[in-house]
Amino acid sequence: MTIPRRTLKLFLAGAVGLPLAVISGAHALSSASLRRSPELALSVFPANGLAAEKMAYRAFVKSVKDSYAGLSQETEPARDTRADINDELEDGPSDLQAFAGRAAKPARDALTLEPILPKAYALVALAQEDPIKRKRLILLASQLNRRELSLQGLVLQQKANDGDYSGAINTLDEILRVHPERELEFFPLLVDALLQKEARLAFSRLLGTDLPWRDAFLGFAVSDQRTLDNLAAIRKVISLDNIAFDQRLIAGLVAQGKIEAAADIYSLAAPSKQQQGEVSWQSDYPPFDWKLTDTAGFRAEANKSLSGLEFSIEPGNGGILASKLIPAPEVPFEIRIAHDIDPLAQTKDLKLKISCSGQAAAFFEEPFAVGESIFKVGTRPNCRYLTIDIVGRAWTGSNAINGRIMAFELKSL
Repeated sequence: MTIPRRTLKLFLAGAVGLPLAVISGAHALSSASLRRSPELALSVFPANGLAAEKMAYRAFVKSVKDSYAGLSQETEPARDTRADINDELEDGPSDLQAFAGRAAKPARDALTLEPILPKAYALVALAQEDPIKRKRLILLASQLNRRELSLQGLVLQQKANDGDYSGAINTLDEILRVHPERELEFFPLLVDALLQKEARLAFSRLLGTDLPWRDAFLGFAVSDQRTLDNLAAIRKVISLDNIAFDQRLIAGLVAQGKIEAAADIYSLAAPSKQQQGEVSWQSDYPPFDWKLTDTAGFRAEANKSLSGLEFSIEPGNGGILASKLIPAPEVPFEIRIAHDIDPLAQTKDLKLKISCSGQAAAFFEEPFAVGESIFKVGTRPNCRYLTIDIVGRAWTGSNAINGRIMAFELKSL
C-alpha cells in the first residue's frame, strides 16, 4: 500500500512538529517557573541551564547563611534577587571556598547545559584551590559578563588581593554603574582602599571624572576622619563643584589641627574671595569664612550684600555670635568695629575675644564701646592662626539686644 504524498507530508509534520511543540511548551513553562521554583523548572525541562545554575547558587548561599547566621531554608527562604557572594563575605575566604566546592559540580553541570552562566562561573572560580587557575578563570569569566554582581565581586576581590588599586577602583566603578542601589555596601571597600597612599593616583584619576556616584561617595568618605589627608591630597589635583564636601573637608582638617592643609582646600574652594581680600560676612566655608550662630533666641545673619551683620539676643541667651579663623597678623595690630546696638546701655555685654587656633583660653578679651570699638593688640602668643570671636549675652531679667555691625576692619600698625 502506497501512502499518498500529501498524507506523508502531514504525518512527517506531525511526527516532527508535535515533539517540538511539547519541547517548546515545556521550555516556556520551565522559564516561567525559573524565578519561583528552579526545581520545578528543571524537572519540566532538564536542559534548563539557568535553573540548574540557580539551584547550585541557592545551595551555596544557604550553606553560607546556615554557617554564619544560623538560618535555614525553612526559616528564611533563599533570595534570588539580592543573594550574592558579596552579601555573605563575613568570614575568611577559605570557608567560602569550601562552601563553593560543594556547589562546584552542579555549577559545572549547569555550564554543560548553557556555557554562559555568570553565577556558575563564580562558584567554579571560588571553589578553585590553585590561585593561578582561579585568577585566570575569574578573568575569562568576567569578560563574558560584566553585569553580574557575584562575578564582579570576585574580580574586585582578586584585584584587591593583587594590590591592583586602580583595577579594583575601576571594577567598583563598573559595579556601581550597573548596581547604584548597592552604593552603601561597596563604599566601605572604597574607603579601605582610599586609606592607602598608593591609591591616591588611582582615585585622583577616577574622581576627576563626573561619575554618577562620585558625590555620594565623597559625602560618605569625608565622614571618616582617617580619610581626610588622602582626600585633601586628591582634592588638590581635581576640579570639583561640591560645596558640602569642601565644607566638611575643611572643617574636618581644622578639627584635626591641620590648618595649613585646610587653608589649601579653602583657597581652591573660594579663590576669588582670597584674591580680592575683601572683608565680608560670607559664611560658606567656616572657619576661614565666618561661622554665625543660628538658634532660637540667639541669631546672627549677614545682610544681603554681605557687608554687615545683624544679630538679636533674647534674655537668658548668649555665647559666640560670630567666629572666624585668620592668619596671625604682625603685632601690633588693631581691629575696628562700627556697630549700632539697642539698648545702648547693654553695649558692654558684647565682647571681642582673640585666641590661638585650637586653644579655648583667649589671650585678648575686651568689651565693646558705645558707637565704635577699636581694639589694639600689642602682643600675641607665637601661633600661626588666630580665632576671632564676637561674643554677646542678654542677661536674664534684662532687655533683648538687637544690633548691627556695619564695618569690621583689621590692620597692622
